[in-house]
Amino acid sequence: MNEVSPHRAVPPTEVGLKAGDTGPAVGVLQRYLSRFGYLPLSATVQERLEGSQNPRISEVFDEETKEALRAYQAFHGLPTSGRLDAITVGQMALPRCGVPDVWNVEDLTFGTTRFVLSGARWDHTELRYGFVNLTTDSARRRIRRAVRAAFRAWSDVSLLTFTETATPPPPGTEILIRFTTGSYGPAGSFDGLGGMWGWAYYPPLAGGNDAGDVYFDDAETWNTEAVVPLTELDLQTAATHEIGHALGLKHSAESGAIMWGSLNPRTPKRTLHQDDINGIRELYSTRVPLVLELTPALAAAEIRSARLEPKFFGTGGPDPYVSQQSPRFGTVVQIGSQVSLTIKNGPIP
Repeated sequence: MNEVSPHRAVPPTEVGLKAGDTGPAVGVLQRYLSRFGYLPLSATVQERLEGSQNPRISEVFDEETKEALRAYQAFHGLPTSGRLDAITVGQMALPRCGVPDVWNVEDLTFGTTRFVLSGARWDHTELRYGFVNLTTDSARRRIRRAVRAAFRAWSDVSLLTFTETATPPPPGTEILIRFTTGSYGPAGSFDGLGGMWGWAYYPPLAGGNDAGDVYFDDAETWNTEAVVPLTELDLQTAATHEIGHALGLKHSAESGAIMWGSLNPRTPKRTLHQDDINGIRELYSTRVPLVLELTPALAAAEIRSARLEPKFFGTGGPDPYVSQQSPRFGTVVQIGSQVSLTIKNGPIP
């Protein structure tokens, strides 16, 4: 049995909440929106993960709460009424991945694509994965087979290759897989049966010391069969989704995508959508240098970590060209306030 976590995302149930309403039911809605990145859209990562401590949890349905709810509805393809209608309550009640949908406001800006990149990727394409432990819900060979199929979905459409290690995985294994109740590392804890069923950390740069780690809530019942009972979750579906995060993809606003934030593993989905394919190829299949935009602060941190002096070129005008080699990631380039990063050992020229 899991402990109740401050990270727990209890879905709201009171249909009809609207601007001007007050009370505990509004607080439940605000905590849910905060936990998945919508309240406020300018929140820090820690505020998003610790919704119960977010100062915006006022139990007053104010304009900021209305706009956050509209953003949630837009991301999930629902009518953007700004009211907690029945269809929105039903959407929030579905089991889902614990990773927030929104890490910055740009995640809600869609063009011709719906996938969203995390800003991080592995600097090599031959990756290893290993099981720290296994669930007892199914035979070991079936669990390994389901997860192997999930990795194959990504390798079939990209330059990536995956090799399973022995158990326990040796040091240096890029993607570690765990079935656990309670904590899934520094980002928080699972919430027991129902609710959040998985979590994964992004690759190095965005994932920190836990980069690439994948967690499944062992309070759920994981199924590896062709037909999944309504009370159980399809492991291959969930694994394909979480591996997408471990490779560098955020949640997509495309409801047909495996990377959709509210993917429901009660209904098996074992093939990638074109949106998923476009996203992973953006990271690992292009044959031009991959350039990721960074904040000036993050670029400066990379320059400091390289312990090298910035090199200035040009006339010294308002937009001097700054180029710096980072031994971990490649070339950090800054022109004025715009910063980009060209990944070392990235896509083949």
